[in-house]
Amino acid sequence: MRSNVQAAELRVLPLIKGDKRTDRIRSEDIRAERGVKGIQQHVEKMQLKWQIYVNINGQRACRG
Repeated sequence: MRSNVQAAELRVLPLIKGDKRTDRIRSEDIRAERGVKGIQQHVEKMQLKWQIYVNINGQRACRG
């Protein structure tokens, strides 16, 4: 999954800046210039939130 997310990020970041993919600008440079985080970091953060939510609600369900 990580490689799919990274590939999507490589396609989208130049569009965020308004450049073409053929302009060969590094993703790190675009992220720094626009102040955006990597997609993978966002996905991992949301997965962690979901795991915490499931664990809390799973404990409540077990209590009855």
